[in-house]
Amino acid sequence: MVESPVQVKEPIKKLAGIFNELELYPDHLLLRHTDLLSRFFGHEEIIPVRDIKAVYVYPAQFVLSGWLRIMVEGHDRKPIGVAFRMVDERQARDMQAAITECISSREVASVMHHT
Repeated sequence: MVESPVQVKEPIKKLAGIFNELELYPDHLLLRHTDLLSRFFGHEEIIPVRDIKAVYVYPAQFVLSGWLRIMVEGHDRKPIGVAFRMVDERQARDMQAAITECISSREVASVMHHT
């Protein structure tokens, strides 16, 4: 699942979650964990866009954080979740839309390549 991403300087979209950060590039997502232990060990995860099957936003409610949930094919654990604060819900929805657009673009390109 992990492969060398194409070097793109700036991500298409960023989302700073409560415990991690998510950056979207044309061909992959970069999930950077920002909890205390991960800061020391530099844990990052690269998810190819072609492996993403769905993205959902569960809105924040009063004191509860919202969640951006990413369903990944062949992922060796539960869906990827990025918790966000109520004030960041617009950015979470923008990230969902951008990921969905990347998925659609790759699917169209794949179909055109095979015809």
